[in-house]
Amino acid sequence: MAGRQRHPRRGFSLLELLLAIVIMGVIAAFAIVLSGSVRNAAKVRDTEGRMSEIAAKAKATYRNSENLPVATGGLVQEPAGQDRTVPVGSTEFNMEAKYRYDSWGTPFRYYVLSPLNIVGLTVNGVLTKKVAAILVSSGPNGRADSTITGTNINIAGDDIVLGIDVSQEAVEIALDELKVLQSKVSALDAVYQGINNDADGTVDENGCVHAPNGSTGCPPSSLTNDPTYGDPNCGTSTLDNIETDNYGCPVTTTNAITAIIQIFSLSTVYQTDPWGNSYQWGCAPLTLPPLPRPVCSSESFNVTNTSDPRYHKFFSMGPNGTAGDADDIIP
Repeated sequence: MAGRQRHPRRGFSLLELLLAIVIMGVIAAFAIVLSGSVRNAAKVRDTEGRMSEIAAKAKATYRNSENLPVATGGLVQEPAGQDRTVPVGSTEFNMEAKYRYDSWGTPFRYYVLSPLNIVGLTVNGVLTKKVAAILVSSGPNGRADSTITGTNINIAGDDIVLGIDVSQEAVEIALDELKVLQSKVSALDAVYQGINNDADGTVDENGCVHAPNGSTGCPPSSLTNDPTYGDPNCGTSTLDNIETDNYGCPVTTTNAITAIIQIFSLSTVYQTDPWGNSYQWGCAPLTLPPLPRPVCSSESFNVTNTSDPRYHKFFSMGPNGTAGDADDIIP
């Protein structure tokens, strides 16, 4: 019986080898692209994390000082090559030097939009909520594709942009300052209470301030807050009734906020709210003599309804700068 004939093993053809090489090349290229995408995704997350930490530091800095440090180049408008890196110095944000850069090693662009720190930002033609500053990473390509002019930003390319919003911090600052001012109003009322001003052997348990009648010093020492007119606002109207120079008090103005600042030697930071508007006095305009009562009559926002939360209170007109509406901030 003849033995089986063995055929030599057939190898890969040149075409098959070329095809295998092409397939392996495609797989390798895909793996490289995927690996790069994964690395970039990780760097995007890391960059966004750094930006969030900078924003948190900015909010805390603003909350403590009612201000934000600006980049070396100052406010907005970016000349070519201008240094606009994050102010990480010990007297600024006090952060590690790495927070000047994104994860690709490119410096962040940092802009404070207004000295008041709260303005409307227009993004790609659409007005957004009010922010204090913006932080921009040039993204994976390391190129600043977005353009920033004034309070307008056109986001382009792979830039990563974060707005730093300090609106809540501004409200908290206003409330803190208003509480201080209101405590001074209570102190002023208390100064004029419990004084035997009419020599009748009893103290006068109210805060009314009427005609000087020979008063000297601050507070008045005699016959100055006797409620002889039956004023229904007695006890809550001392500041409404302050008359410049009549009581020897250190008041050179009839405006309520400046009167309080002068009497109690407060810092002028208490003059205005975080939106740059003067704090308002919800004065109670009195109709009984003596008249006029300069402080009250000089105020633009009078309150006649004692149930109004602004009655005999300092308050902020809030972000919109209009008194008497829903966004007023009242302690």
